[in-house]
Amino acid sequence: MNKSHTAPAYRAISVIALIQSGVVVGGTLFVATMLKAHGYGGGGVPAAFFRSTALFVRHSGFTLLLLPVAWALVAVFSARAASRPWLTPVVLLLGIAAVLYGIWSYVMLGFNPAIC
Repeated sequence: MNKSHTAPAYRAISVIALIQSGVVVGGTLFVATMLKAHGYGGGGVPAAFFRSTALFVRHSGFTLLLLPVAWALVAVFSARAASRPWLTPVVLLLGIAAVLYGIWSYVMLGFNPAIC
């Protein structure tokens, strides 16, 4: 009675895209918090003291939400391509790898926002 009518590939795409979006939102908030903790925006430390990537994430990090959207579109198109059955698992693995790389990048950027 409570049966889902979606294909397993689409469910996996949805879950991975939501996790990717969560990584972007959480990572952006984490980097912004760590910049504030290191003195950004308080007037005591100039903006040139911080990495440009950290400042980009602080000011425009939510534009990175376009990456999970683009990945989800590629994944859906690959799931519909019945001529290449190996393409969907490869795209799903790339999505999982993107999640892990995103977490690592945000953590490294958050803990090292200054140029030093």
